[in-house]
Amino acid sequence: MDKAVDRIEVAEGKDTAIYIAAGSAKAFVALVQWGVIEIRPWRSRRPRLDRPDRLIFDLDPDDAVAWSDLVSGVGLLHTLLQDWSSTGS
Repeated sequence: MDKAVDRIEVAEGKDTAIYIAAGSAKAFVALVQWGVIEIRPWRSRRPRLDRPDRLIFDLDPDDAVAWSDLVSGVGLLHTLLQDWSSTGS
């Protein structure tokens, strides 16, 4: 664990739990690197933020999903997008 990230002991019922906190830019960066904080891109660009012009596929499966199933799904998505783009839809 990064020493920049603070730990806070918090009462939870009869027990306590350790929580993390970011009190600096370095701690925030550490949390991002750990995957605790997700930064999501906008689906539109300036100056038309009200008109989404991007489609984002977040392929972040559950741990129970086999790698081969993910690869298969990505292949199917790729084929679907190729078919869609070739029809001009």
